[in-house]
Amino acid sequence: MTCYYPDGAVAEGLQPCNTTAGAVSSCCRVGDVCLTNGFCFSAGQNSLVRRGCTDSTFNSTECPRICITGAVSSVDVVMTPCGDYTYFCCGQDNAARSCCTSRNGTVLLAAGTAILPTSPTGCPLDNSTAASNINQSAKSTVPISAVAGLGVVSGVALIILAVLVVMWRKKADRANEAEQRVMDVQQRIREAEQLIMEKDQRVMDVQQRISEAEQLIMEKDQRVMDVQQRISEAEQLIKEKDQRIEDLKPFERKAGLIGP
Repeated sequence: MTCYYPDGAVAEGLQPCNTTAGAVSSCCRVGDVCLTNGFCFSAGQNSLVRRGCTDSTFNSTECPRICITGAVSSVDVVMTPCGDYTYFCCGQDNAARSCCTSRNGTVLLAAGTAILPTSPTGCPLDNSTAASNINQSAKSTVPISAVAGLGVVSGVALIILAVLVVMWRKKADRANEAEQRVMDVQQRIREAEQLIMEKDQRVMDVQQRISEAEQLIMEKDQRVMDVQQRISEAEQLIKEKDQRIEDLKPFERKAGLIGP
């Protein structure tokens, strides 16, 4: 099977990690360790590397679909780990280091485990050896190689690398758990904020009712004052009437209308 880079160019020197007929597979170089997340672990680079895929469109989920645009779309991309093997930045230049420092542009890789060799001789060192080992294997998924140091393949190195990959996976799992806890806390904060908003709304409703009650009391007081004003006016009219009656009494006596 042919391996491709994200821009569709043929990736010379790459070999598929899964040789099952018709299967889409990520691709690595001889000396790499294939990982289940589609990336390759390079002992020489001491880091993960985004290499190629047998899907020339890179649309398959089996492809390592990170750092696939721009100038890096036609080359291997060594990933720079930001602190641990959980978050990475594309490349190993100043831009990648700045990316790790600022955390602007970092990517979270899914944890991957090593695809261990299935042949008794370990992993292929070249294309001819790879074909021989593939024919001898009873499995359909065959790794490209084990970890190589300066071109030497060692089963012990593979075991060590597998342990390192498992440790990396555990770190990634812890990071995912931490992110989930952060999300849970954020959800609780949002729920608390919602409760506070509802409580504030109820307080506002109570204040509105108090204002309406105060307005009714003011209107009632105004009506009471109006009634008192009318009573005062009526009392004033009664006093004036009584005064007129008193003023008319002398004339009534003179006229004999009333007694002395």
